[in-house]
Amino acid sequence: MTEKFYIAGFKFHGGVLKATKGELDVGDIVTLVPDPNNAYDENAIEVRHDGEMIGFVPKAVNQKILPMLGSSTATLSRVDEEAALSEPWKAVQVQVTHEPEEA
Repeated sequence: MTEKFYIAGFKFHGGVLKATKGELDVGDIVTLVPDPNNAYDENAIEVRHDGEMIGFVPKAVNQKILPMLGSSTATLSRVDEEAALSEPWKAVQVQVTHEPEEA
C-alpha cells in the first residue's frame, strides 16, 4: 500500500529553508515520528529530514499512516524549490510505502 501527501506546516518548520538551499531531493528518506503530546492533534506525526523537523503529516491522512509506521518507508517523491517560496503547501510531497509483514 502506498500513500502520498504534501507536508503540512512546511513553511513553519524549517522546510522552506532546506528546500531553497537545495538540501531536499527526490528519493531522500524522511523519518515519521509520532507526536502524541501535540496540542492540536493527538494523532500528529512529525516529518523529519536528516533529524530536523520540516513539518507534519496532514491531519487528513495521519490516522491512515500511524498504524503503518513500524513497517513502512517514507521518501520524498516531489521537491519543487520554486513552490517552496510561493506555494509551500505543495512544495514537497512524501510517499509512504507500507510493507506488510508476512503471516
